[in-house]
Amino acid sequence: MLKTFRGLILGLVVLVGSAYVSPTYASSAYIKIVEVQPGGIDSPLDEMVVLYNMSPSPVDLTNWCLTNKSDVEFVCLGKDGPYTQLFLPEYSFAVIVSDSLAQQMSAGSYAARYIPANNSWGSIVASSDTISLVNEVGELVDNHTWMESIGSQYIWRRDRFGIPPTWYYQDADIINDWNVVLRDQIEINGAVLLGEPYPEDPDPEEPYVPPVYLRLSEILPNPKGSDAGLEYIELYNSGADAIDLGNYQLLIGKDLEKIVSLPDEQLEPGGYRFYTHLDFTFTLLNTNSRVALQYNSMVVDEVNYLDPKDDMAWANITGVWQYTNLPTPGTENTPSKVTDETKTETPVAETPSLKPCAPNQYRNPETNRCRLISTSSTSSSSLTPCREGQERNPDTNRCRSVSTKTTELAPCKEGQERNPETNRCRNIVSMTDAPHEVKGVQEVAQQQSSWYVWVVVGLVVSGALAYAGWEWRVEVHQFIVKLKARLFRVKK
Repeated sequence: MLKTFRGLILGLVVLVGSAYVSPTYASSAYIKIVEVQPGGIDSPLDEMVVLYNMSPSPVDLTNWCLTNKSDVEFVCLGKDGPYTQLFLPEYSFAVIVSDSLAQQMSAGSYAARYIPANNSWGSIVASSDTISLVNEVGELVDNHTWMESIGSQYIWRRDRFGIPPTWYYQDADIINDWNVVLRDQIEINGAVLLGEPYPEDPDPEEPYVPPVYLRLSEILPNPKGSDAGLEYIELYNSGADAIDLGNYQLLIGKDLEKIVSLPDEQLEPGGYRFYTHLDFTFTLLNTNSRVALQYNSMVVDEVNYLDPKDDMAWANITGVWQYTNLPTPGTENTPSKVTDETKTETPVAETPSLKPCAPNQYRNPETNRCRLISTSSTSSSSLTPCREGQERNPDTNRCRSVSTKTTELAPCKEGQERNPETNRCRNIVSMTDAPHEVKGVQEVAQQQSSWYVWVVVGLVVSGALAYAGWEWRVEVHQFIVKLKARLFRVKK
């Protein structure tokens, strides 16, 4: 009984311990390594690792580090220059790149950059390696291991599903979670370096809302007619608190070369704010260009547009960027309205009056032409009666001779018989008398099989004689010698 009681107590302790998760690190399980680039097109030092936050709450990544299979920490997050903390909002990417790859990207469009440990192959070995993400206390959060090389234009990407931007990434800790894909683009970095420390004891009921909740919402680059005062860029505050726009800048142009600072004003939660070139000088190209939103030298949102039509706005509608023919500056974005084009009704030509068909004709409904009525459609009463000894064929309505009945046939001559199929007379074939009786089937079979028996007997006798000759070959030879000697003496 005492052992049973101890077992119950121990089971309860294990159950409670497994269910309890420290609130400090509970959110770390939602951070996943989702992309790894061991080397780039231009150089093996062009490395990249992308993280993603699958949780609906922000996560503090300060002092989190990436290590390789040699347990070398090649990059740690946060503590970058004047900043004290790296913050990753919900459903956002953190793009971590090597120094050589960062030089090819737009300024500030990454969460962290590092100098590879080796000048030849970098910090990530392309042929085989293990990239691990550990949190600030050294606990393993996620990793990815591979044992084969991939091309310089390819990356490792984890399988994902869901509706963007709320992706959910597969994590069964097997290689099948990952695919080798062509590097088509680099995810937009959403991680933010903050100059102020993250609240040490955030209220779980009121999670900390960072400035990153300010997003680009709508762009009208090609208004119909004059562009004066009609081109605009719209922002949207998706957070729960007002945001001071004075901390933000807009980057505009193919290379984001134009930088303008936003006015020092507040944008309320759920509010929209749009700016035209009357507010500050900027130009949106009518072909293709880019617009980015920057906070404290960190790009927090960026969009591209391509060949917009007149009065078509490039808008974020339910998380998907798309063109709409209903621009809505300063209000919620609306999908395009389908407009019915004015259609010219083709008048229906009147059917001209047709000449009546002849009595023995009818009108073809497909061609409206007259054609003869077939004989089969004519009533039988109008047909000429058949002659005596004939009848009318129901298929062709033609007359045919009536078959002569058997009772009216002339009798066959002697030695003939009537063929029941043709009713004609034919000679009766008489069989030739055989001089002997017909043998039965069994007797014939016995005669046919008797020669096999004689062959077998002959083979057995021949074999016996051959064996006897071989067995007594010496005696036979002596007998033949004696016989020859005797015959020779007799002849002499």
